[in-house]
Amino acid sequence: MDTNQYMEMFLEESKDHLQSLNERLLDLERDPADSSAINEIFRSAHTLKGMSATMGFTAIAELTHDMENVLDLIRNDKLKADEDIVDVLFKCIDALQQMVDNVSDGDPENSVEVKDLVDRLNAIATGNQQPAAPKAAESAGKKADNETIVPPTDIELSDIDLDLINSAKDSGLRAMQVKVILADTCVLKTVRSYMVMSALDEIGDVIKSIPPTEDLEQEKFDLEFELILLTGEEEQKVESILMNISEIKKVIIKLINVPAPVKKNISVEKKASVPAAVKKNAPAVKKQAIQHHDNMKSGQSVRVGIERLDSLMNLVGELVINKTRLEQIGNTHRIAELVETVEQMDRVTGDLQSIVMKVRMVTVGQVFNRFPRVVRDLAKELNKEVNLTIEGEDTELDRTVIDEIGDPLVHLIRNSMDHGIEHPDDREAKGKSRVGKVGLIARHEGNNVIIMVTDDGAGIDANIIRNKAIEKGVITQEDGDNMTDAEAVRLIFLPGFSTSDVITDVSGRGVGMDVVRTTIEALGGVIDVETKKNEGSIFKIKLPLTLAIIQALLVDVQEEIYAIPLAAIDSTINITPEDIKTIQNKETIVIRGEIIPIVRLDRALNVVSAEDKEDEEIYVVVVHVGDKKCGIMVDKLIGQQEIVIKTLGKLLSGIKVISGATVLGNGQIALILDVAILMQ
Repeated sequence: MDTNQYMEMFLEESKDHLQSLNERLLDLERDPADSSAINEIFRSAHTLKGMSATMGFTAIAELTHDMENVLDLIRNDKLKADEDIVDVLFKCIDALQQMVDNVSDGDPENSVEVKDLVDRLNAIATGNQQPAAPKAAESAGKKADNETIVPPTDIELSDIDLDLINSAKDSGLRAMQVKVILADTCVLKTVRSYMVMSALDEIGDVIKSIPPTEDLEQEKFDLEFELILLTGEEEQKVESILMNISEIKKVIIKLINVPAPVKKNISVEKKASVPAAVKKNAPAVKKQAIQHHDNMKSGQSVRVGIERLDSLMNLVGELVINKTRLEQIGNTHRIAELVETVEQMDRVTGDLQSIVMKVRMVTVGQVFNRFPRVVRDLAKELNKEVNLTIEGEDTELDRTVIDEIGDPLVHLIRNSMDHGIEHPDDREAKGKSRVGKVGLIARHEGNNVIIMVTDDGAGIDANIIRNKAIEKGVITQEDGDNMTDAEAVRLIFLPGFSTSDVITDVSGRGVGMDVVRTTIEALGGVIDVETKKNEGSIFKIKLPLTLAIIQALLVDVQEEIYAIPLAAIDSTINITPEDIKTIQNKETIVIRGEIIPIVRLDRALNVVSAEDKEDEEIYVVVVHVGDKKCGIMVDKLIGQQEIVIKTLGKLLSGIKVISGATVLGNGQIALILDVAILMQ
């Protein structure tokens, strides 16, 4: 079999199962008696094993098989999921993740060394396994390898089921209880169950299934299910038909005998096929299975590569640009019909843009769900007790932002746990709970998403930060004396700054917080920190919903047009040269009693400027990044416009003041200003 066509599906499904294994194993660690958790873990491991075996990745299949041996003992209450066993299982999951990553990168899956893990799993399994009680001969069938096959048990039948069975018997049909056992390597169990339903539909009707159809559709069953079939065929024929379906390991059939019904005035048309009464009332199981198959064919959801979504977004962007161009032509030449058409086109492109944006949106839960495991492992490494709470995991962000935000959040979580949360004994001495709290919170705020990492630890001592910065030569003593505590705390975001005297695997290498700030600002966001000594810290990240199409204010500087993102603008004002005051060699203005530094955009961009006119009004765009404000002096204000962000490419990527470019309606290029860099 050519498995290459299934590779993408295998990698995606493996990722989902590994994430499920991580999450549910954490649940099991918290509550070793959680039967639903162990069942989900077993099911995910079993499915991953089957998928891997089908794809030919034997190393993954063998490791998951050895995990199954231990999980089965836990599931059957023959083994307790203590700390040592959970640690081994977590290491197995890490090894499996590395194997899947190797497959994704085109490397051999078996390059990961797992012999020690396999030996430990086997030792756990053989050291605790108890011999199973023998099954009665009449209640069990045997396979060649002595595996016990349990025959169908009696199924509780409703009055409707009994009426259907008796009606069928009156027509000379048989009622059979069919138990289907899938092969251990079965990958798509739902598809196999549908194939069974379809095959039986050719020779009769299925009136009941155990588990219910909904569970079969959602693959909420292990490797076996049972059906009630009404048919005119012999048992051997039914068994033969089903055994011809691939990945069916065993079919066991038992005839159903029910008491004769009380005579009713029911007319039943006798014929060789299934009676009309049975056909009419028939099984929702079969209908739902067919509906499920139709859905599978038409596709209720489709996996689409991010490259295709990017291409679609680019096309929508071009449409927005040309719409603006048509709007300009219509207004310039006063073509009423064109203006009316463009207005309608504006509504359509707006709806199309909104749909494309939503398609690109994914929940931050895809990033957040990795952190329970991170916190668990780091707490053990640091010998601390930490409880992680997550809020707002359903908050949506652009896929591009989601892909980039993971690493900064890892840095912030590690920082909170290493620098923030104290050792349990120290917390107890302060009158705190021994268990520290770390929080991950996400929420929408206008056209932005706010993500916060909180902790109830020691907080950040502004004096320690200030003194360390002076010691390292980052700031002067005079600068330190003039700094507020809030400004001093923000020094942690400077490159190479660290307060740790000891280098560890967790922190103290002088990297991390500056990387966080750089990454966040590259995404068009800002980061800030609030802290109180002995109460904790809050790192607050503000990110744009999308990076593709934004609202911007167009400004003119020396006959060149520039775009300032509207989300960064506080207000626009007109001033005169007399309003500009110089404080500590910096030009400033006063707005409503607040002193705000100003930046002359022509000087910042090194463009030739005309001589200043003393009586001429000056346009100032007041922008903000976090709590900091700045006024940007420009020649003219053109107006607000929706723009499509285009990257500058590798050749111009080093220009810090410019974050991108856009094409205006008249075909002219406008550069997009990086407000955060201008304010530095």
